[in-house]
Order: sequence, then C-alpha cells, then structure tokens
Amino acid sequence: FVDKDNCDLPYDSFNETVVPEIRDIYRDALPNFDVLQKIAYLSFETCGNINSYQPEKVRKNILGLELRTGYPGSSSDGYTLVVQNDTLNGSKLFFGSIPHFEEKVRADNKYTINETAVSEKSKLMYPDSSYTQCVHDVALGELDICFGAFWMTTERLLMSSFTNSIYDDSFFLIVSR
Repeated sequence: FVDKDNCDLPYDSFNETVVPEIRDIYRDALPNFDVLQKIAYLSFETCGNINSYQPEKVRKNILGLELRTGYPGSSSDGYTLVVQNDTLNGSKLFFGSIPHFEEKVRADNKYTINETAVSEKSKLMYPDSSYTQCVHDVALGELDICFGAFWMTTERLLMSSFTNSIYDDSFFLIVSR
C-alpha cells in the first residue's frame, strides 16, 4: 500500500511519524541529513511502484490454489529428487530435499498440487530431455511449476523464469600438458 498523500511530503514532515530507529539509521548514514530532510522526499515504497515480491503478497496469490506440478525425473546426485514407482497403487513416490522443501512451502502457503504429466507437444519438441519438456510446459501454460534439479540453460531461461539455485554443479576440464 502506498499512501499517495505521503509522496509529496517533504522529508521533515515524516520526522514525527517515521520509526525512530529507521530515522536514526538515515541520520547516521547520510552526512548531509539535516539539509536533505528539508529538500528531499521520503518513500519506503517508491510512489506508485508496489513491491509485488513481498511474501504476504505471493502467499495471497497462491492461497487455496491447486498448482499443476511437473517432476521431470530423478536427479543424478541421488539425493535432491528421487522418483520411484509405487507398485501397490501405480503412483509415483518422491524422496529427497526437493520434495521435502516443496512440502514445507506448501504447508506454509496452503496450496495443493496436482502432479501433471508433461504434454505430448513438449515430448515431441524435446524428446531428449524431460527437464526441458517440463520447462516448455510451464512456458505453454500446461504446468504451473516444475520441481527438480535443473540446469538453467540459455534455452530454458528463454522459456521460463527460475528460482534461485539450491546448489551448483561444478565442472572441471582436465587436460594433459
């Protein structure tokens, strides 16, 4: 929320209402604080620009939703995502740090998931990579999210955005002298 009436207030008008600790941080950090407060304006959110990435706003957007979720397959490291077939009921079982993380996020944000297979379009377009198939389905709107240990290749980044890395793989080129 941006109170647009505050957008035009000079900084010194805020002095009585700004939390004192925050005001003191500005006073200590800015050498010309006394001059600035007479000519500058203060906005904890840029007037007219709302921070859409605040956790409360993200939670509000996904609260109660059912997300179509793709899992491209087991990761090669053997611990971030392990997919096994449940022979008793024919479903898939997911183990590892990624499903554990996803369950925690789901519990905190109160949404449900619907495990969804990738589309035939994506399988035909990217027959060699279940990971690129999954990202392609997100780009097409067939899936809402994919969980897995993805490499953020240029091709995939052009299709969809990614979260921050959970871990990085290291590659080394070893050559003889």
